[in-house]
Amino acid sequence: MEQDKFEMFTDEGNLAVMLIVWESVRTEADWITTLKRLHQLSENPHFEEATDSAVVQAAWNVWAEGRQLAHDREGAVQLTAKGMSNF
Repeated sequence: MEQDKFEMFTDEGNLAVMLIVWESVRTEADWITTLKRLHQLSENPHFEEATDSAVVQAAWNVWAEGRQLAHDREGAVQLTAKGMSNF
């Protein structure tokens, strides 16, 4: 994943948003929790743009994709386990 996907003004800002989104996907946090984390980040003067619409939209896109991939992977693991139990 490219850091500039998040539309922050700096590489550090893009990295900060990326870490928030990845952690939210990893812990299965809902979107509201992720948005709250972005708001907390925006309270830092170096990352005020973290709640700009472009940043939020980019974060949503990656978060939703990550959730879908996690869901698909979980389903594949369950199907494989179910299939293996037939042997």
